[in-house]
Amino acid sequence: MLHVSLNAALRSVVTRDVEVLAEAGVGLALPTALTWDAPLIFRAWTPGAALSPGAFGMPAPLADQT
Repeated sequence: MLHVSLNAALRSVVTRDVEVLAEAGVGLALPTALTWDAPLIFRAWTPGAALSPGAFGMPAPLADQT
């Protein structure tokens, strides 16, 4: 299916770009929702670092990585 192929291709490009940025020493962060009514926060993250289910079950960096 075309959608699956494009999704896989895009994920491959994004993954490669993120790894290049990390190797260059660029600080990376992912958004994290702590509760429904709280603003998003951003936590430091590196490729391959553990993620755990945050609010709403979305993968998020662990709190002790900030």
